[in-house]
Amino acid sequence: MTLLWITVAIVIFALLLDRGIDKMYAYKVRVHRDTPAKYEIDFEEIQIPTTDGGSLYGWWIPTKASAPTLILTHGWSRNVQRMMPYIRKLHPQGYNLLVFDARNHGSSTLMRHPATVGTFTDDILSAVNYLRASEDNS
Repeated sequence: MTLLWITVAIVIFALLLDRGIDKMYAYKVRVHRDTPAKYEIDFEEIQIPTTDGGSLYGWWIPTKASAPTLILTHGWSRNVQRMMPYIRKLHPQGYNLLVFDARNHGSSTLMRHPATVGTFTDDILSAVNYLRASEDNS
């Protein structure tokens, strides 16, 4: 009988922990208000496909084809607008920039479950694949 109560307690604890984690990492999705155009920087709005069938909203900010390309990634509960100070510094230095909203952030696809570090990793890999596919089509 004691084993039954311990098992019930563990299951209840696990369920509460799961709900607590969802709430701890939940936030209101914030969409950007500014774009690089505000600073007279040319850019293109893009959609990057993800492995789960979703898409990442992003900005492609080119300088020239032969320039190095940097992928800029915002932090937790942020969006592409958070990267604007870096865009303003790096673009004039001659870098092509790819900036995107991670899933469950900004204007990207919302997932059923909260985003995790693994999700951010998958999103960065999707951005890399997008750049590779763009190079192949050039």
